[in-house]
Amino acid sequence: MTAYKFRINGKEYNVTVGRSEGKSLKVNVNGADYDVEVEGALQTPAPEAPAVKAAPASAEKAAPSSAAAPAPSTSQTSVVSPMQGNVVEICANVGDNVAAGQKIVVIESMKMEVEISAPRAGKLTAILVAKGDHLEENQSVASLA
Repeated sequence: MTAYKFRINGKEYNVTVGRSEGKSLKVNVNGADYDVEVEGALQTPAPEAPAVKAAPASAEKAAPSSAAAPAPSTSQTSVVSPMQGNVVEICANVGDNVAAGQKIVVIESMKMEVEISAPRAGKLTAILVAKGDHLEENQSVASLA
């Protein structure tokens, strides 16, 4: 088992990643157990916290990307939702190199679709939401290095 602490919008999440069975992981987030389906190849966690996709607040393990990496960044940038809404589309994957302004997530709010874009160029290190999730204003949807 590997334990991590995530801080998302000032709230701390204690995440323990347990055993894997094929493309399924056993994950515990703040005492709640989840079976998480991984969309990339399972790998030994790197020093950087893995991203595992599950509700309420988890992330997805990244598969190695064959694209050239952007210049290394010493800080993470949180991509946040500008308003409440429901996730209707995830437009990028963990490990993708994204350009500033590139669409990452689409939400539906007040019967309108709103695109959430990368605030700067970088490598997507985590997707913190899943299709169908309800978001609050200023909730983190992804992390960018």
